[in-house]
Amino acid sequence: MHRRVFDLTDRRGMEGVLCAPWKVCATMGDKSKAQKKRLAKAERQNTRVPAWVMMKTDMNVTRNPKRRNWRRNDLDE
Repeated sequence: MHRRVFDLTDRRGMEGVLCAPWKVCATMGDKSKAQKKRLAKAERQNTRVPAWVMMKTDMNVTRNPKRRNWRRNDLDE
């Protein structure tokens, strides 16, 4: 399968940053204040379960089901 290769020196017509060979992402200057706020909230929520919670629940709660990887899982933005 042939992958598209982008020349990073010639960026005419490309808004944003090349974050993967198949995707062009907008930079923070292109995003609205509300969108930045939503992204910041998603970043804060994307944390592991604290150790004290695991100890308090006798390891019944060990993982966060809402964990998200920035490369694999996309937000609805």
